[in-house]
Amino acid sequence: MRITMKDRKEYNHMYISRSKRYKNGHKRGQITIIIILGILLLFSTFIIFYIKYYTQKDSIEDAHTKSDAESEDEALILYVETCLYDTAKEGLKVIGFSGGYYNASKYGLYSKPGNPTESDILKFSDNNPIGVAYWWHFKSSNSCTTDCSCGSNKPALYKSQGDPSVENELKQYIEGNIGSCLSTFSEIKQFGFDVETKGNPDVTTYVNDDGVKVSMDYTIILLRGSEKYIYDKYETTLNVKLREIFDLATEVIDLEQEFTFFERFMINLLAVYSMPGPRADRLPPMSAQTIDVRTPVFWKLSDVRDRIEDALVSNVPLFQGDTTRNYLLRIYPDNNIRTGLYNMPTIYLEENYTNLDMKFRYLDWWPIYLQIKGRGAKGEIIMPDISTTPFPWMMFQRYNYYYDISTPILMEIYDPDAFKGEGYRFYVALESNIRRNKPMNCTGPGIREHATDFGPMICKEIHRNSGPINISFNNIYTNESIENVILSYSCGVNSCFLGVLDSVDDGESVTIKLPSSCVGGFLSAQADGYMSDQVPLNTFYNVSGEAKLDFMKKQKINVTIKQKAQVRTSNNWSFSNSAQWLLKNEVAVVHLTRISDQENPYTVSMYYEGDQTEPEVVELYPGKYKMEINQIYQLPTPYGQESINIPAIDDCVGGDLFTDCQEIHIDGMQINNSFISGGVIFDSPFDNVSNYYIEITPDDLYNSQEMIIYSFGYFGQEIVNDKLTYDDLGLINMNSEFSKRYGHLLRPEFINKTSYY
Repeated sequence: MRITMKDRKEYNHMYISRSKRYKNGHKRGQITIIIILGILLLFSTFIIFYIKYYTQKDSIEDAHTKSDAESEDEALILYVETCLYDTAKEGLKVIGFSGGYYNASKYGLYSKPGNPTESDILKFSDNNPIGVAYWWHFKSSNSCTTDCSCGSNKPALYKSQGDPSVENELKQYIEGNIGSCLSTFSEIKQFGFDVETKGNPDVTTYVNDDGVKVSMDYTIILLRGSEKYIYDKYETTLNVKLREIFDLATEVIDLEQEFTFFERFMINLLAVYSMPGPRADRLPPMSAQTIDVRTPVFWKLSDVRDRIEDALVSNVPLFQGDTTRNYLLRIYPDNNIRTGLYNMPTIYLEENYTNLDMKFRYLDWWPIYLQIKGRGAKGEIIMPDISTTPFPWMMFQRYNYYYDISTPILMEIYDPDAFKGEGYRFYVALESNIRRNKPMNCTGPGIREHATDFGPMICKEIHRNSGPINISFNNIYTNESIENVILSYSCGVNSCFLGVLDSVDDGESVTIKLPSSCVGGFLSAQADGYMSDQVPLNTFYNVSGEAKLDFMKKQKINVTIKQKAQVRTSNNWSFSNSAQWLLKNEVAVVHLTRISDQENPYTVSMYYEGDQTEPEVVELYPGKYKMEINQIYQLPTPYGQESINIPAIDDCVGGDLFTDCQEIHIDGMQINNSFISGGVIFDSPFDNVSNYYIEITPDDLYNSQEMIIYSFGYFGQEIVNDKLTYDDLGLINMNSEFSKRYGHLLRPEFINKTSYY
């Protein structure tokens, strides 16, 4: 029997495991490697042909030793089903190497030479026919900013789910290629048979839990003298965990879409590879500044691209799935930071895949898309934004850059038990996309950057493998027991609920285990009527630690507002430090926002009317607060003032001994609507200006009966007396300026409980 074998793509795994540089046709060693691969391919093809030919031939001859019809059945069925198995096996390999396709071009999927991140499929190289379909990528042009979209070329697994499907792609491959295996039926004819066929092979494929089942309807008639045998049904099963492979690949892609873990890891790489500061041999920093006499550091965009690609080659393979067969917890006993960083690229899977290996690759001859924006970044040259200082030999250099990066990534899933221990590989391509230093979510029109909650990915009990962490509790200023304390731990965008403590006394502590290998994590707690700020806490595998949570009790306090208004002296205004009530027709809106690292800081708002002398009762925590007051003069007033009348201007300007002045006239005007008549803004974190945050200390809050807040009034009683001029209107909407000028006289005052009456 002569069996014609097509050249297959066995060599592609060698491409995937390579890490030698090949870029733009100038990578060293490519020609040598291709020659070696060609020799290995020819040799392996010959060996496979030899083994396959003689194994099948011997089996047929053994079956033919029987003299009855049963032996003829066995011989032909064995012959056809061996071809069916071999062709299906080759088809699965082709589909595995291509991300689920036999003929991707049929569905309009193509690769753009030299531009993998704007392609539908990821080719191993421009000269290699193999291409892997993107299961998740940025479909639009890399430079797109509006009406952009992401997409997936992932095929369905089952034909019942629509076209394209893996089952149907395998069917098409077998039907199109099994003829080359069956050939001329020469091995059957040598036993004296004439062979006739009717119609074309009709193949049905099924993916199930046991593997891949293939059946074929194909009428074959054997004729020898008066003997006639008709055969039309054949089947075989391939032990490949294709359903499980597909489930694993799908879960990874779904998690990447939701949590953008490749992008977040990439951002960490940019930060790490730009340390310890602006240096020509590192990456441009996302944010840095210097004041010194050094020559400014500059970079070439092409060099930066090379460094990023080199970093991807060595770091993308660090990604792994926590429930896969080849998962490895990386531990460096003498370097906890390294342990945390090297375990960071772990994908926390919901299902178990202990029968499968999973690996990730970036090949450095795949060009990434890279744009760097920011002041000083102009085309190929990236320099800082430079400002002078009072000293001519010193320069203020700002290095603030925004990275736009698109990176191709190859995912390999390996079933070591497939094909009776020979193994089977399935590849999926995906893209990582960063815009302006943030993960990109291009769902819907335009591009929006986002940071979503990771939910329970690292929160499963199996991942709480730090050493014992001792957490103590401190109730600031009071010694009351705190009930129903909710503990949580955040690592980056991961947030884990740890449990509820029934009650906690001041000085009490608990010991728990947390998700490990988190650098930059935060521990926090919540309880009704109390607040606890987040506490920084790094965790490492099997390393113990401690943390202290300070609780602040929410306290009710009376808050009263008064104003310190300007008064007119001659034609000028001067500030009066005498506190007065608001005017009867004025209202004030007050916002207090507590300064905190938490995502939703504590905020209270108050509303006061001019004739209100009773305080508002609010609940506050100790801490620093932003405070903003807007004081509004309402028209018409309760006492009959319909408008503010600004008198006309008649004047003569210019002129001297030789020329006459020029007469001007500006009509008077009326203000009939309400307008801002005062307020304050305390929103600066720096103590070198007057409008810095207000601070409410525990002593102020828990020992005071009342807090008096002060607003700055622009005009005071002069508004009521209708004595404003055009010049006075320039004072409106200057809350921030007046807060800086008089902030030290406008800060809140606390009235102690013991001296209140």
